[in-house]
Amino acid sequence: VSTQSTWELGFGMQISAGFIQEADSLDQHVIVEANGNVFKRAIEFANSARYMTTPLYGFSYDVTPLLQAGTFDGILYDTYPLTTEGVCLHHRDFFSEAYRLLKPGGVFTFFVPNASEILDDEDVKLLKQAGFKRIEQEVVPVDTPEDCQYWRAKTMVAPICHKD
Repeated sequence: VSTQSTWELGFGMQISAGFIQEADSLDQHVIVEANGNVFKRAIEFANSARYMTTPLYGFSYDVTPLLQAGTFDGILYDTYPLTTEGVCLHHRDFFSEAYRLLKPGGVFTFFVPNASEILDDEDVKLLKQAGFKRIEQEVVPVDTPEDCQYWRAKTMVAPICHKD
């Protein structure tokens, strides 16, 4: 990873934030988190982060309309659905907004509930409709806690969606 400005939606267990902070260079790491307890952990993380990190409290759909198009080099979307109907599907509502907010050449990724399988055909179709033409994926190792209730696998699929 070597981006200048990264936006992380959903701090969760801090796994993604740790990956982002491993970048060779990073001017700005913005975290948006809506859960009060998790947000407190995001503040603690920001205080000791390698690069400038700004935690913002709120929901992604409240924050994104306030941002200019072409703001970020990288966007990572890993929020928790607010309804049971949104489980494993709610990220799809963000595809167009991610495309709008990325700079040309930027990369968008999101949580996919797959340990090693390929992206869902519907995700690929919707990503292309949003404007993403080059969509890749990589299986990456993750160090999840043993007591994690929603992800126990030690790998996951990371979509890599380029705005060309």
